[in-house]
Amino acid sequence: MLTMSKNVSRRTGAFLCALILIVLTAFPAVPVSAASTALDSEGYPVAPDLVSENAILIDADTGAILYEKNAREKSYPASTTKILTGLLACENDSLGDTVTFSSAAANSVQYGDSTLGFKTGEQVTVEQALYGLLLYSANEMAYELAEYTAGSLSAFVDMMNARAQAVGATDTHFANASGLYDANHYTTAYDMALIARECFKNPTFMQIDQTTYYEIGPTNKTDETRRFNNRNKLLPGLSHGYAYCTGGKTGYVDEGGDTYVGSAEKDGMRLIVVLFRSTEDGRFDDAQALFTWGFSAFTHYPLSDIASAANFTGTDFLKSAASSGAGSFGFTTSYITAPAGTDLKSVTMSSEGSGDFDALSSIASPVTFMLGSHTVGTSTLRLNAGVSSAGIVLPDDLPAADVTAAAPSTRGSFVISLWIPVIAAVWYLVYRWRKAAKLRAQRRSQIIELRRRRERDSRRTRL
Repeated sequence: MLTMSKNVSRRTGAFLCALILIVLTAFPAVPVSAASTALDSEGYPVAPDLVSENAILIDADTGAILYEKNAREKSYPASTTKILTGLLACENDSLGDTVTFSSAAANSVQYGDSTLGFKTGEQVTVEQALYGLLLYSANEMAYELAEYTAGSLSAFVDMMNARAQAVGATDTHFANASGLYDANHYTTAYDMALIARECFKNPTFMQIDQTTYYEIGPTNKTDETRRFNNRNKLLPGLSHGYAYCTGGKTGYVDEGGDTYVGSAEKDGMRLIVVLFRSTEDGRFDDAQALFTWGFSAFTHYPLSDIASAANFTGTDFLKSAASSGAGSFGFTTSYITAPAGTDLKSVTMSSEGSGDFDALSSIASPVTFMLGSHTVGTSTLRLNAGVSSAGIVLPDDLPAADVTAAAPSTRGSFVISLWIPVIAAVWYLVYRWRKAAKLRAQRRSQIIELRRRRERDSRRTRL
């Protein structure tokens, strides 16, 4: 009996320790960031001065915003629009398909527009059209790819706007596929960075976009070979060449000035820059300055090193606590991007929205990692319920996840949507513990009853 009591006490203690650890790690302390050089009043690295009036620099993988300047202000993107046109064509068309220029596409070019002079009825492949679109910025290519992909320009514009909304570009509206000025054709530097993240994830898009020179040979309408360079002069080997540049797109419109979207990669870090209301050369100088600053001032930190996220980066902690396949926690990213020398105890975690349930087998909640007022990473926290022979039954009254998010810089930055996986895990632990306690009680009762029977049998034998 004494041994059994000790075992019960040990198991109860282990359960309580696991429960306390889960609750305590949800409310990390927020100490002052570690001191470093060249910091602003908030303790953040000081960025270089820019010519561009609207700018943003983000990490393509973590979603961290390293720098922004008037990034939420409405701007006219000009031909940087074509990155979304190119992405939709890459996703929906086969590169070897033949496109035939309609009269509307061939005659869509206005005086001063970028054009390769394609005629009505002229044929090229989708791949050739994409090179003409992304390298030379030919407007007729944008029009014809739009028609071929969606059936009409208006249907393609609907696709563009739907895709922009899907990636979170909520302050964006497109009116055409090329970026020609229209009062109803606008975006923000921030929104364009979100769109660029999707573009630079696509290997076909990237392969075409980083090419410095291309030729389109003779077609059914001409014996001429069209030769052209990439207008992204930041690519290595071109006039403003930057060794780490991996792609980009330029643009210009009278109403919005020179524009630029670009990507660069160094030592495993991929950065995206968007510059609006700039100058012809200033956009390239600004892009290189921001890339150089970003790579030198920031570094990646694994989520497992962040107190508020550590217990959600693997399955061992909860599985050992529950002594069973209780499922797994996990983020869709594995690290954040923060200034070099950051005190990770200063990083907080908050939710941007409510959690989503998938037949009660998976719970997902969008998460933002903050360092003061700066976004150092975005991710999605998922709880995948492990299917075992015992099964996992979540309670019917699990709370909804639609409360206002707490300020990210204060203690207790979790909101209820982030508590959902914690509540589910704790409930499961309680369920397992109660079940085990019930079994132990039954065994004790059986042992006591067996002893009583033996004692009665023993008395009868003596009599």
